[in-house]
Amino acid sequence: MFATHADPQKDAAATVASLTDKAKNRAHGRHLSADVAQSYGLNVQSLESDQRLQDAVLTLHHAVTVTLNGTGAYKIIENQLGAAYIQQMQAIAITAR
Repeated sequence: MFATHADPQKDAAATVASLTDKAKNRAHGRHLSADVAQSYGLNVQSLESDQRLQDAVLTLHHAVTVTLNGTGAYKIIENQLGAAYIQQMQAIAITAR
């Protein structure tokens, strides 16, 4: 991401410092707007600027959402080769007497 920068190590370190600054971000799962991410030095492309990319991302998002909501899966990791790692919780049915 920073290979073309004049000082890639310095720029990468500045981005890491911004992302890990608890005073700025407070929590790991906190949303960062595109503007804030860009101010941290990240290369951000708006999904709205590429309709095909936006459709592909939303299709994937919906498929994962349906899978997570309709199965015991709670974590899905898949690479570009189709190799997947899926963590599932085990459901145990208990009947009351």
